[in-house]
Amino acid sequence: MKKLAFSILISLIVLNIICYAQAIKGKPAPGFSVTSGDNETITFNQLSNKVVIIFYETKDKEVLALNKNLKNELRQFIENVPDSVISKIVRVPVIDCRKASWLSKSIWKSKLAQSSKRKNLIIYGDWDGEFAQKYKISDNNSNFTIIDKNGIIQYKTSGKIPEQEFPGIINLINKLAAKD
Repeated sequence: MKKLAFSILISLIVLNIICYAQAIKGKPAPGFSVTSGDNETITFNQLSNKVVIIFYETKDKEVLALNKNLKNELRQFIENVPDSVISKIVRVPVIDCRKASWLSKSIWKSKLAQSSKRKNLIIYGDWDGEFAQKYKISDNNSNFTIIDKNGIIQYKTSGKIPEQEFPGIINLINKLAAKD
């Protein structure tokens, strides 16, 4: 009986996440401001006329590994497309930094800066949880969002993205970047 109740609860949670992701597709993306470990701040307004690819995750290695294959696929895509397409795409990886206290914030920032250098990609922190709240982020999960050049959410999901969806995601990004 407990297993059945637990299964029903998990199913309802997953269904809620799926319904929410579908409900915001086609809606304007909320504004945001996130700051890197090197104190570089990026705002949603700075990204107008760009296709924005957002991964929002925790620093938990298991969560970071959930969509590692998609991240690699996106990196390869970006390395192999013409500069005219690259100039229209921005990747914004965001780490949930709400647990950083005033005592540990400098350590978190240092680790973010180190990770950014290692990956050759600026990684931003959501220090106050405002981003997570506005984007209805699924806690302790990998969250993935694509926003078009007009600031409209075109794709949003959380959890592990199946590899069979990768070509469709790449195609969507390519199509959105090519639009004028």
